[in-house]
Amino acid sequence: MFRSVHVKIKNNLIWIYITNYIQIDIFFDIKLNLNKYLKFNFYSNEKFMTGIYVALVAVLSLINTFQISDVPPVVTIQESLLENSSEVTLFEKQGWFYHHGDDPVLASDSTFSGSWSPVSLGMWAGQVPEEWDGIGWLAGVIKIDPSMYNKEVALWGRIYGGMEVYVNGERAGSAGRVGTDYKTEETIGLFYPITFTFAEKDLHFIAIRYSNHNYRKAWDKAPVGPLVRLSSSETALNQYYSRIDETRNTRQLYFLVMGILIAFAFLHFLLFFYYPPEKANLVYSLLLLSYFFISFANVSAGLTLNPDLFLRALHIEGIAVTLVSIINIYFVFVVTRRNINLIPVLFTLTGIVFLYFVIANPVQTRSFLVLFSYASTITAIILFSKDRVLKGRKEYNVIIFAYIIYFVLIIPRTL
Repeated sequence: MFRSVHVKIKNNLIWIYITNYIQIDIFFDIKLNLNKYLKFNFYSNEKFMTGIYVALVAVLSLINTFQISDVPPVVTIQESLLENSSEVTLFEKQGWFYHHGDDPVLASDSTFSGSWSPVSLGMWAGQVPEEWDGIGWLAGVIKIDPSMYNKEVALWGRIYGGMEVYVNGERAGSAGRVGTDYKTEETIGLFYPITFTFAEKDLHFIAIRYSNHNYRKAWDKAPVGPLVRLSSSETALNQYYSRIDETRNTRQLYFLVMGILIAFAFLHFLLFFYYPPEKANLVYSLLLLSYFFISFANVSAGLTLNPDLFLRALHIEGIAVTLVSIINIYFVFVVTRRNINLIPVLFTLTGIVFLYFVIANPVQTRSFLVLFSYASTITAIILFSKDRVLKGRKEYNVIIFAYIIYFVLIIPRTL
């Protein structure tokens, strides 16, 4: 089947464009010079030409009859595919299409014609359609095995906007709220599974009305589209509640770490207050306080779906990581009783430059902050190890071990 046929009349020529069902490139091009081959003048035989034109349109409309069977399915589902808590990551599959606008008739497969264009469902960076303005329709065809007839399944996953799901033109459910702008849109993140039952036919048209207006403003590497998965309804519910529990446990762990950090920071500040000559207590207190703000930024970024609050969390994280990298060097010099030399000065000047870029664009600066943090940690390990070997300071073993753990496990998970 052809995907679309277009007829144009220009300079006494009828131009007929026929395109295939996957791409919008011209498949072949027919040009009929009516004056030359039919020996009629277009302007003097207007009724005849009108009849020819109507006949051509009628014939071509038959050629252009579109069925969803012409489109390769996103996935073919068998009952065995969803057994043993298995799932299908639909956003990683090919065969999805995009349509600009917010016309409700697009929920029906009867509109699935040449005006739809191929798209990656997740719409990651570099895969977003040029026409995307925050709202549109996504659709694909799912083929099922007869073993899946009348079986209840569920769509679940994470979105950074709002969506409505239609199966064969019927509304199956929603997540968040689709909006025409950010104010009317309700984002949700991890959403409750949307369940529906496959009817007794092979092909099923899945259409998603979707909006996501502002999330890329904060994090341009985040997916714009819905990260949806398909599984049995039982598996979907188990996965949903499992991830809710995982998020809650992670949050509680972060709160526990934050409480420990702020308590020890306050303790060492009091020690410095009662014994000012020991400046290591003040530096260590500031270092722990900076770690507290890193944890706070991570929790905030993970909980919010508001792009402005997410961006604010990245600002806090970037500033805190920069301060940790600088204070860390001064902590080494104070503990080992070294005189301030070029090393802490260079880290301070570099940190000031990083602070400027963090405030200007925390997203683009994030990868450089990782390198800065690694450089600071490696420098600390080298300086403490040097004193451990040359001066026999065995008490530094614990500090060196802690830095190695931080270098290997904490930095990659935090940034």
